Parts: sequence; structure tokens; C-alpha cells
Amino acid sequence: MLGDTGLPVITSRITLTGFHTTIAGNNSTFRVLMVTGSGKLTLNGLTITGGKTSGPGGGILNHGVMTVKASKVTGSPVKSKFTVIARNRPDNCAPPGVVPGCRG
Repeated sequence: MLGDTGLPVITSRITLTGFHTTIAGNNSTFRVLMVTGSGKLTLNGLTITGGKTSGPGGGILNHGVMTVKASKVTGSPVKSKFTVIARNRPDNCAPPGVVPGCRG
């Protein structure tokens, strides 16, 4: 069971850009973002926080390609205690360590 997602599911290429901007789920009972296998998400200058789900990915569930720049994912509890649960971990994260399990 995947659970609900707060924002529309990402199925194609999209860049979300902010300037010290927070997208918050406010500890509701849904994850904030979900990226499908065909999706390509770039986060730039954002904090994703406050998602909550009994399934995978409280902050972001990523099955596609994800790049994280000057962003972080935090405060989104799930059963496994990871804020990002992904078949494909983010490929590029700057600065390092902003997203658990990022390969970049």
C-alpha cells in the first residue's frame, strides 16, 4: 500500500524551484511528493517536510530520477524512519547529506 500523496504525482520532467522555500505536509496523513518511473524531479532551493504515511516515503516516494540542489527532506516520519524511500535513490544531491541515501 502506497498511501496518499499531497501534491499531484510527478510522471514527467519537472523542476520545483524556491528560494529558502518550504513545502510542508503539516504532519497530515500523506506523503508530500511521489515520482513515478517515468518522472524526473529536480528540487532546487526547497525544504520538503511534514509528510507522514504508514507506507513508504513520508517526504518523497521516488521511483524515477531525482536531483536535489540546495534542498533538504526532513521531518517526514514513516515506518522505516527514512524521509525518502525510493527504488531509485536521488542521483545528485548538493550539498551532500541533505537527503538520506543520496548517491551524489
